Amino acid sequence: MRGPGTRARGRQDRRRRDLFHDPARSPSRPGPRSPRGPVRTHGTGAHLRYGGEDARATLLQALLSELQDAPRVRENSTTRGELRAGAVFHAELREPLAESTRSRSQDTADAVSDAQAAGLADLHVASLDAAERLTALVEGLGERWLSGSLTLERARGLLTGAVETELGPRPT
Repeated sequence: MRGPGTRARGRQDRRRRDLFHDPARSPSRPGPRSPRGPVRTHGTGAHLRYGGEDARATLLQALLSELQDAPRVRENSTTRGELRAGAVFHAELREPLAESTRSRSQDTADAVSDAQAAGLADLHVASLDAAERLTALVEGLGERWLSGSLTLERARGLLTGAVETELGPRPT
């Protein structure tokens, strides 16, 4: 007979397994879907380039896609937070989580570099530094939104401002 909480633990274990082993469900693979579909993929696919959008807009949309009121986004954000909290107490979670974080940061850094190459971001910005700050901010804003400490609109506005701050003003 199963005890109380067994079903919830089973769900959490499946989400952890899926996040680390199923690339399609990984939180390091954000990205809005375009009716036109992806025009180009780069790296491990977390950052996609869509027809008609510039590299800077693509980066912003990929980050904002992690802050939306959709069941899959909520589940991924919740699971990521649970994993981070669990890794504090369970050493076996640390390396897979660190690898997922590195991959996500690198994908975002590649998107920052694309924006720089297109002349849409300050060339003096260290792309990996900016990426790590932005991905950490997405996670923190997501946790605040999901816990009711911040509205979704406010979280998305703060993230949009952070991208502007990190990349510098959009060239005119």
